[in-house]
Amino acid sequence: MKGPPPRHLKKYVAKCLGLKSYLQRPGEGRTQGRIPAAALLWGLIMGVLLRRAAFAGIEARVRSRARRALDVSPRFGDAALSYFTARLDPEVTRRAAVTAVRQAKRHKAFDPSPFIGLALDGTGAGRSRDKVCDRCRPYRNQQKEIQGYHHKRVMLSVVGTGLRRGETVRVIRYRQYKPNGKVYEAYWLTDFPPPRVSSRTLFLMAKSRWEIENPGFNDAKNRYGFEHICHHQPHRLLVVWLLTCLALTIERLYRVRYLHRGTHPVRAAIDLLLLFQLSLGSLAANLPDSS
Repeated sequence: MKGPPPRHLKKYVAKCLGLKSYLQRPGEGRTQGRIPAAALLWGLIMGVLLRRAAFAGIEARVRSRARRALDVSPRFGDAALSYFTARLDPEVTRRAAVTAVRQAKRHKAFDPSPFIGLALDGTGAGRSRDKVCDRCRPYRNQQKEIQGYHHKRVMLSVVGTGLRRGETVRVIRYRQYKPNGKVYEAYWLTDFPPPRVSSRTLFLMAKSRWEIENPGFNDAKNRYGFEHICHHQPHRLLVVWLLTCLALTIERLYRVRYLHRGTHPVRAAIDLLLLFQLSLGSLAANLPDSS
């Protein structure tokens, strides 16, 4: 099975998502950096996509024979990543994520959906036993006893639908019966008239807000290292989390839209991971041993 190598992904990010300048100039803040910012940035993004988001895991990759296959030119260690992320401007990465989504929309990535919406939600991650920094927040059990500390994060996610509000609203009553006998009831409000949006479509629109929970928070925590804290320092935490979210955006657009061209089904995230790993292994095997 042959898969897309990382250099093809980089070309997609630079050209199709309009992030060529970002990949070259990601908001560099170092004054004595010897390793190019572009190499460190791409190493961090590929570390997330290969599910080796820890700095030590990225160092192991770029010091192995797979380094050139990753399209990372120089070797570097976790200390270089720590110095780099401590001085990277987070606003540049935020703008890069917005640019990627806008470019995807221009390329009709969201055309199959009649409406596009944004879901805003928060979560806790990055747990520690003790309070390590000023941004650590306690989490408690049912008896209100402190069990440990974590960080609160907020994510804005594009979902498949959107809602508008006006002076008059339409009310949809929703009731769900669970196998255990529990009944969940909710009321949804919209100003879309029935001829334009049916009740079933409105149901799908409202349920799409859970896309931020499952493909967002759950995937980020369980697969892409969102729970891991590389260095417990506020600026580094913010930068690494923003890069993780950007890498997730890139992975989703590349896998679901770009690689889905043709008649074959959409690849699952684990399939793309396997293709990357196979690509790295086959390319690395053909490289001369320079150790």
